[in-house]
Amino acid sequence: TFKIVKKGDTTGDGTVNILDTVLLLNAIKGTKTLENEFKEAACLKNIDEFNILDAVYMLNYIQNLMLQVCLVAFLR
Repeated sequence: TFKIVKKGDTTGDGTVNILDTVLLLNAIKGTKTLENEFKEAACLKNIDEFNILDAVYMLNYIQNLMLQVCLVAFLR
C-alpha cells in the first residue's frame, strides 16, 4: 500500500496549521518523535532530516494562508 504525504502535515489530519508546527518544534526539541510519513511530511526542504528552518518555512506558509483568507473576506 501507498501513503500520500502532504508536506507540512505532521499530525496527519490533512491540513497544515499551527498544530503541525508545534509538533515539529517538539520533535526538533526532542520531546516528541516523528516517524515514517510524518517525518517525511516535516522535511519541507526535501532532505532526510528536519530542522528549525523547516519550522520557519511552515510558519511562513501558514501566515500566507491566513493573509489570503483575510484578503478574500475583505474583498467580499
